[in-house]
Amino acid sequence: MAAADGAGGPRGPRGAGGLGCLTLATKRRCYVEMAVDLALSLDEYGAPPLTLVVDAALAGAAQAYREVFDHIVPLPEGYGFGRAATYAAAEVT
Repeated sequence: MAAADGAGGPRGPRGAGGLGCLTLATKRRCYVEMAVDLALSLDEYGAPPLTLVVDAALAGAAQAYREVFDHIVPLPEGYGFGRAATYAAAEVT
């Protein structure tokens, strides 16, 4: 897992041509848990690199699952819901 600092993760090199999977969790812990379930399911089939983007409220909860994701990236303040969160996630990854 790599945090926003760019450190490498334990899942090893994956993907081709810069492709990967991004999931976004904001406001409720259940969304982090759903992202973890998704990541574990994808990993069973040789998933590409997996990135979780979280808001400040869920950053601590997400760190408990850092070995599941290649990257956990913080969502910039003020972009915590709706399309703004989606656009910000695209910018930070």
